[in-house]
Parts: sequence; C-alpha cells; structure tokens
Amino acid sequence: ITWVTGTHSSGTVTLNLDTSLNHNLTIGGNVTMASPSNADVGKTGDIVLSLTADAVVSWHANWKFLQNVPDIGKSGQLWVISYKVLDSNRILACGAKAV
Repeated sequence: ITWVTGTHSSGTVTLNLDTSLNHNLTIGGNVTMASPSNADVGKTGDIVLSLTADAVVSWHANWKFLQNVPDIGKSGQLWVISYKVLDSNRILACGAKAV
C-alpha cells in the first residue's frame, strides 16, 4: 500500500487518486477537502487525518458520507475516512474517529 503524506495548516487539499488511493495527512489548521482529481469509478482507499491543532476540516459536496461526519475539531484526534468512487461527482465515504 502506498500512502501519500503531507502536512496542511490551511487552504484546500486536493487528493490525486492516480498518485495513491491511500492518504496520510497531518492537519494543523482549517482545511477544505476538495473533490479529488482522477476520481475514476470503483477506486477505493482510506484517508487518515491526524490533527496536531484544533481545526475544522470541511468536505466538498462530491463527498457523500454514509453517516453524519462532523467538522473535525480537536488536537490529538485521529480520523480514518474510507471511500469508494461511485462516479466523478460522487465519492461514497464513511469515517471513524480514534481519540
């Protein structure tokens, strides 16, 4: 499994699903998860978000969650978001939080 890693303290995060289907991101401030690039039908993977500061992570409307995923907020939390691309405009996802 290849993980794309990165640290983001603000702005918009765009995941390239041709680069990796699994992403390990360190979040240190408010970010927006954009609709990913190269979201081809059937792709699946996980996004791990590690918060190093209190932050809000907002999701683009293309991310369709199976359950209500709140804006993410507290330093030290770890979130895992599993997803499957239904089509280029719909990414079905579910999330779990570990504290």
